Amino acid sequence: TLAVDPVPAAAAPKPPTLRVLVTNDDGVAAPGIDALVQGLRKLDRVQVTVVAPADNKSGTSDMTTPGTLTTSETTTASGYPAIAVQGFPADTVNFALDGGIPTKPQLVASGINAGANLGPVTGVSGTVGAARTAVRRGVPAVAISQGTTEGVEPDYPAGVRQAVTWVKEHRKALTKKNPKP
Repeated sequence: TLAVDPVPAAAAPKPPTLRVLVTNDDGVAAPGIDALVQGLRKLDRVQVTVVAPADNKSGTSDMTTPGTLTTSETTTASGYPAIAVQGFPADTVNFALDGGIPTKPQLVASGINAGANLGPVTGVSGTVGAARTAVRRGVPAVAISQGTTEGVEPDYPAGVRQAVTWVKEHRKALTKKNPKP
C-alpha cells in the first residue's frame, strides 16, 4: 500500500473584523439599543462599540450641543460597556469620530428606535439624525426602527433580525471600503 499524507483543505479566509458604532435616540439604557448590541455581538468578527445619549433624545433630528460634551462610562441594560453622552444622537457620533473611541468605525448602526421612523417623521428622528451625521462625516450608516402598537412592547427581535441580515449583506462592501485606519 502507498502511504499518502492527506493534504489539508485550504481554510476559508476569515472575513476582516467589522467595527460597528451603535447609537440611538432613546438613550443608552433603552431596550432597543440593548437588543441591537446583543444581536450584532452574535456575528462572527464584529466589534461593537456603544456611544449613546445618556437619556432619551427622541425627535432631536441632527441637532448638536455647542461646546464640550460631558460623557461617562456606563452599560447597556444587559451590562455591555458603553459611553453615555450628555447630548443629542448626532453628538454621540461626532464624539466618537472626533477621537472619543480608539478606532474609527466602518459602520454606524443607529437604533433600534421604539416606533417607526416613516414619512415626515424621518426629518425629526434622532435615530435618523445620528445616521445622517455619520454619513456626512464619511462613515456608512443605517438607522433601524421598530413600529409599535399602543400598549405593546416593540418587537425588537424582528428589528434585530433585519439589522443583522442587512449587516451580513453589506459586510464585504463595508470592510473593503473602509480599510483599517
